[in-house]
Amino acid sequence: MFKELKLGVKFFLSLILISIIPLVVISVFNYLYTKARLQESTIGNLRAINDSRAAHVNQFIRLRQEQAKELSGSYAIRLLDPQGANSLQLTDSIQRHIDSVYYEIKRASRSDYEYIDQPSGINNISIWDIHGNIIADTNRLLIGKKVPFKFLHILYEKGAYFMGFEEDPYTKEKFLTILDGVRNWGTEEYSGVVLLKSRADVLNDITAAREGLGRSAETYIVDKERRMITESRFVKDAILSLEVRTKATDACFSPEHRQGPVAYKNYQGRSVLGVQKYLPDQQWCVVTEIDTKEAFTPVIVFRNRILFVMGFLIIVVLILVHLAGRAFIRPILALRDASLNVARGKYDEAIDVQGKDELADLSRSFNQMAKVLASTTTQLKEKNKILEEQKEELKKKDQLKSEFVSMVSHELRTPMSIIKGSLSQLLDESAQNTKEIKDRLLNISLSSIKRLTDLINNLLDLSKIEAGKIELRKAYQDITGLMREVCRTFELQAKDHRIEMRCRFSAEPIMIDVDKDKMIQVLVNLIGNSLKFVEKGFIEVSAEDQGGHVQCMVEDSGPGISKEDLVKVFSKFQQFNHPLARDPGTKGTGLGLSISKGLVELHGGKIWIESEVGVGTKFIFTLPKNSSPAK
Repeated sequence: MFKELKLGVKFFLSLILISIIPLVVISVFNYLYTKARLQESTIGNLRAINDSRAAHVNQFIRLRQEQAKELSGSYAIRLLDPQGANSLQLTDSIQRHIDSVYYEIKRASRSDYEYIDQPSGINNISIWDIHGNIIADTNRLLIGKKVPFKFLHILYEKGAYFMGFEEDPYTKEKFLTILDGVRNWGTEEYSGVVLLKSRADVLNDITAAREGLGRSAETYIVDKERRMITESRFVKDAILSLEVRTKATDACFSPEHRQGPVAYKNYQGRSVLGVQKYLPDQQWCVVTEIDTKEAFTPVIVFRNRILFVMGFLIIVVLILVHLAGRAFIRPILALRDASLNVARGKYDEAIDVQGKDELADLSRSFNQMAKVLASTTTQLKEKNKILEEQKEELKKKDQLKSEFVSMVSHELRTPMSIIKGSLSQLLDESAQNTKEIKDRLLNISLSSIKRLTDLINNLLDLSKIEAGKIELRKAYQDITGLMREVCRTFELQAKDHRIEMRCRFSAEPIMIDVDKDKMIQVLVNLIGNSLKFVEKGFIEVSAEDQGGHVQCMVEDSGPGISKEDLVKVFSKFQQFNHPLARDPGTKGTGLGLSISKGLVELHGGKIWIESEVGVGTKFIFTLPKNSSPAK
């Protein structure tokens, strides 16, 4: 394998194997080892922080549950009737009781009710009876409301029950809700429910702490519906509105609650290192993450230093290879490249000869040989070029002749057959030819002769256009006047067929340098083509000055042309015998549009067609304007 390599590559690889590869192996090993140790250390730090905050969350929820249990055990509330027959006096007493508690919460940082204090962030206290009626509430607007039946499915046997974040059915506010069942003082039967509601951002004081975290790190909590229930450092208004579906949360909420991945994409799509902690009682997932770029900053700095050193060494090696190549390898490679170029036909190749050694003598011999080959090849190319030009000219002439013969033999056959048949019938003495029959036969012959004449003239014009031998006699004139003149020649014919001829031009003349006769021929072909197909409606001829050129258009309300036929419109001998075509028995030569296209292009213009079946057809061509009139 090594023997098949080029000489310069062998020299370069030898130096690489000796100097750079050991350094690369050691550097890569150190980089990977350092990265693994740094990741392990970072994950350990994140896990300690995450576990601590998960413990704080559990402690916070347990404290709230104890508060709800202690409030539900107060004497005033335990007087609730298990049957729901609560007197107005009792409900007023309960309302005063919870108002007093709530007042103390709002009035001072610490109240006489030691089970509920200011840091709890309780926003609402509500008491329901056994039927779901709100009999007391710190928000008095809700007193007397009936709660939907689903909110009464409370597992009393579990004690104080944590409902998580819920939306109040009446105020539509979102609260962290703790509730506990109320037992009657005398019968110990369940007689109602106590609810403590905290604001939605109550957990932020735990997750927003920055101790031990970097600038890109954050801790957040996700509920079982994958909704974020704490504020995000990077997304505004994330509580209960931002859905977090990552590999970490999927693993956290899996049935096994297995340990999630340590490297993944977070809810912003960024690569992070993270740890997760599942809280089974609340069915929450506490997540702590840090951006991998920040986590691996020391490793990245180390990697960049390695790359810098390696780059410096590679540059040194390249310089040494270059110096060695100039002394030994470069002359050999230059001789090889020159030989390959000569083999490809580049005989003007010459080698820069330096020195007096054997390589220099070989280079001089090669240069002499290349000069001899270059002189001989140049002579052969000149003679071959002359022969190729003659061959191409003969080929073009032969092709034009073949096309002409083929088209003429095909298109002349029908009218010649008609003339022959008509004359044969006239000369047949046994045929009883009346004067009317003779006149009709003669008219048919004359019509066919006219068609032959038109065909021959069109073929000659088309041949001249394609051969580039047609001459334009251009003159500076008003194109709108020329178009009006052509329109007048068709007015009588259009009137006979009940077709409206329209002319739409600007009031000012549009001066352009064109061959008048050739432009008349183009317009006659286009308007005549429209007359064949328009049964009723209009033919409109227009011209518009567009600055550097003039756009002319012939539009009709004929039957239109299908998309399949549009590409063949300007082909030679192309005819469309549409069912609505006028005089379908009298065909044209099928060359008019091809000639029109050639004449427009000879003037440096462009021509195209726009058509829609059932709507009509537009022939549009543009002609360039000259900068000054002809004198």
